[in-house]
Amino acid sequence: MVVIWQYGSNMDENRLNSGDRLGGVAKFIGLAIKMGHKLAFTHTNKCGVGTADIAVSVPEDFVIGCLYDIPDDKISKLDKIEGANSGAYERQAITVIKVDENLKKTSEVIAQTYVVVKPKTDGDYANHILKGIIQHRMGENYFNKVRETILENNPNIQSELISYS
Repeated sequence: MVVIWQYGSNMDENRLNSGDRLGGVAKFIGLAIKMGHKLAFTHTNKCGVGTADIAVSVPEDFVIGCLYDIPDDKISKLDKIEGANSGAYERQAITVIKVDENLKKTSEVIAQTYVVVKPKTDGDYANHILKGIIQHRMGENYFNKVRETILENNPNIQSELISYS
């Protein structure tokens, strides 16, 4: 069995266990909270509907989701349902806080969940943004703020980025 934490539409147990999804094999085992995150809609599915993701937020923010036991032989089916094979989402191990019915902490749990694959920018593209900031005299403070955002997205391109001059 694999413990999966669902925070979006698959919290609806009837949906998750429907015949065209997991066919009744997902077993609800409790609620869990992911601290420092908020629910976001950062992705659209193939029908154009905004779908759930978790985004890093302030420490006091949290997302409550459902923990399910999923048989090992059904994980590939859930991966397909979640779009993990399409590059839209990826399955990751995360630590969540299991809670009781009053939302009081009972334990920490390592569970699998699905998060949106965030595209990484490259040095060429990022430098065009930074050059535009310089060309249009938007200021060094704004340049540094944008450069920091770029590096949060892809720290591996730091040596490629231009400096303010």
